[in-house]
Amino acid sequence: MKNKKKIIIYSIIAVLVIILIVTLLLVKALKEEDKMYDEILESKEGIGSADENPVKLIRTNNTVTYYTVDECLKSYFRMLEIEDSAVLMTYLNENYIKDNDIHENNILTVLEKYEDYNTYRTAEMYEIANYNITTYYVKARIDHKNIYFIVHLDVNNQTFDIEPITEENYQKREQMTSSSMKSITNKVYNYYVYKDLNDEVTSKLYFADYIKTMLTDSEEAYQLLDEEYKEKRFSSVDEFNTYIQNNQNRFNISFQFEDSSSEYENFNEYYEFISKNENFGLRNYSVEQFADYTRYICVDGFNNYYIFFVTYPGTYTAMLDFYTIDMDEFTEKYNTSTNDVKVGMNVQKIIQAINAKDYQYIYNKLDETFRNTNYSSINMLEEYIKNNLFDTNEAEYTNFYQEGDAYIYQVNMKDAQNPDTNQRTMTIIMNLKDETDFVMSFSIE
Repeated sequence: MKNKKKIIIYSIIAVLVIILIVTLLLVKALKEEDKMYDEILESKEGIGSADENPVKLIRTNNTVTYYTVDECLKSYFRMLEIEDSAVLMTYLNENYIKDNDIHENNILTVLEKYEDYNTYRTAEMYEIANYNITTYYVKARIDHKNIYFIVHLDVNNQTFDIEPITEENYQKREQMTSSSMKSITNKVYNYYVYKDLNDEVTSKLYFADYIKTMLTDSEEAYQLLDEEYKEKRFSSVDEFNTYIQNNQNRFNISFQFEDSSSEYENFNEYYEFISKNENFGLRNYSVEQFADYTRYICVDGFNNYYIFFVTYPGTYTAMLDFYTIDMDEFTEKYNTSTNDVKVGMNVQKIIQAINAKDYQYIYNKLDETFRNTNYSSINMLEEYIKNNLFDTNEAEYTNFYQEGDAYIYQVNMKDAQNPDTNQRTMTIIMNLKDETDFVMSFSIE
């Protein structure tokens, strides 16, 4: 009986010991979990050193985010241009205001001014997040020079602030930790709205951005050209500037058509402009995602092509036609087409080159005998086309037939800006060569 009681007592003690051990282990586990949670919070608040902070600076890869920040900066420049001190004060970062002793009476003397605010464009953007605050390091361009900013977005309050920085500080962005700010006060004007984007809107943004850059900063536009395309199409920035000057009327109308900030005295004036020039705007587009880039092909109403290869939002290279370099899709279609389709595809190249005033391309495609007989210089060809066709031509294909190895295409050419003008008939005689090459002769009546 005594032995039975001892066994019960020992069993109870053993159970209590097990319970105690389990309790201690649970307490230890909870403490470890709390410690780990505190470390995560500490790193997100930026309390620790940069090495302790797991949040990394990355290249902004979200198109909506990019254009939202871009719009915040454009608002800043609009207020700077009209010298609205009160609104500018709401845009600036509080620490920047304190560090530079800025107030409404001196803000316009402290902030850097610019000559041509229409030349502004956001070039590249990096970001680092902390709680509901995301910090953006922005490289931009204005007045033919680079400028730099930090922009904070408060995702809870949908507010923002801006801080101009030096190039040196921008280059040190990799060393920066996330912001320790918890929120950005709503000051009425520093409220942002996420851009509502789809493929069509984004295509228009790239279309308008590059045309504006050509018109306001041709050296920057030249640098944005695809390297292979630039080498084949334009031998120098001077030749590129000549191309812009020759097509300036078309570019001006295209930019006004797509730029929502264009001003008109009344709706009737705006409607008249849209009705008359709608073909200068973006009429067709395609967007295709590749491994390292997204390709946007933009086409206006007169089949002028603008092709953008976008690696990050706002960072792209451009081609301004489809005939200088044959894209893979063109070559594939060309190689699997009948000869009459091939001729039609080549005629489209010639019409596009005429509208682009790319007389060198047309000159190089002329049959040697025809060229030597009729146009001893490229200047003679240019003068003939200018005197017999229009500044912008709308083509209507009317007749096609074959004579031996030659293919004859007849095209009615209309004045795209003045439809009532008498049209001209252009006859193109073409011989196909190896791969996608061809030679031609032509006449205009």
